[in-house]
Amino acid sequence: MPIYTLKLEEVTELREQGLTYKEIAQELDSTSFVVGKMCRRYMRDLRYIALYRIPKEKIEDIKKFRIRGYKYKDISEKTGISVASILEICKKYCPGREYVAHRAKINEKLESRICFLIKDGNPVKVVSKRTGVGEHGIRNVMRRNGIQPIKRGRKLQTFRIDHYK
Repeated sequence: MPIYTLKLEEVTELREQGLTYKEIAQELDSTSFVVGKMCRRYMRDLRYIALYRIPKEKIEDIKKFRIRGYKYKDISEKTGISVASILEICKKYCPGREYVAHRAKINEKLESRICFLIKDGNPVKVVSKRTGVGEHGIRNVMRRNGIQPIKRGRKLQTFRIDHYK
């Protein structure tokens, strides 16, 4: 059977019976590449259809949970939506953390606040959330001001000021 006459209904029915792409291709006289591509495209279309059926209220809830810092798995448990759908919704509707974090321009006042928070013993992640500056930006400020992290194990726990510049 030529490639263009394959019917999606036949392929999906055989796939639901548990046949592999190769077995379906042999039965329909086609190639496993074409059958696989057809099945994958069908599954992708189903995912998008399911994504658009999610009510706007749930999407707003997902955005709120993501902004608060919940993980995809936690959001999935709270809303009853699959993790893959949560990921797609967040890609489409939620602002990326890195984009929000890097919008803040670091002026002298903000830099002095960052230094104060770091010297006060706050981890980089906490300072990043409080100031709206990305973690890389925080570390750049630390380097410029001679503040170096003390590594204990794998986590950065406390900070010291380097007086030997």
